[in-house]
Amino acid sequence: MKKFKNVFKFVCSFLLLAIFVFVLSIVRIDYTAPIQQVEIHYLNDNLYKDFSKEDIILQAKSFFASHDSLKDINTALLEDLILEYKYIDKAEVYLDLAKVAHIYLSFRDPFVKVLRNDKIYYYDSDGVLLPPLLKVKNLLVISGDLEHHKFKNFIPIVEQIYNNNVLNNLIGGIHFDAKEGVVLSSKLCDLGINIGQHDVKNKLTLIELFSSFLSTELGCDYCKTINVKYNNQIICVK
Repeated sequence: MKKFKNVFKFVCSFLLLAIFVFVLSIVRIDYTAPIQQVEIHYLNDNLYKDFSKEDIILQAKSFFASHDSLKDINTALLEDLILEYKYIDKAEVYLDLAKVAHIYLSFRDPFVKVLRNDKIYYYDSDGVLLPPLLKVKNLLVISGDLEHHKFKNFIPIVEQIYNNNVLNNLIGGIHFDAKEGVVLSSKLCDLGINIGQHDVKNKLTLIELFSSFLSTELGCDYCKTINVKYNNQIICVK
């Protein structure tokens, strides 16, 4: 009797295995990921040596593989994930009918150089510290007592200089001193320009006018430094 039970169990197990194999043979498992290809498009230059396009592609493929259909895919969520890369300023994801994902990337653009502890750091216009660059860009240099002065307070000053051809060609650096205020270094005649802590933007316009007069009428030997700390006054120090 016991021998009969063992044979019966063996036969049942064999039949179950045979049925399972048979079902697998007639059922077609055909899962296809909703996205078959990922293409990356740059909207501006990639200046970062540590950035990898392949990392974005792998992240996108992993994201798409977790979805069963195009309708389930939340492209805004993928965009947010891509924006976690400190290189990226904007990311837009579009899906086409050919199951191709197009990812458009805008990189953070270096805006200014900051000299701190004898090292140069790059920041964008939002005040975000940027990763190492592939090549050095010719930008304004900010230095000095930065811990006493919020970095973002310099951004309107730098923008005004960049947006004015005369000032952009004239000013090479901005130094902040906690006591003296803002001191500009001039490319023209190697001048130091002390503009103090107040009404900086209006004083830049005054400097623009005086620099033209200095270069054409007085000459570079006339002044070593210029003091415009006081309103409507230019003090030339020989």
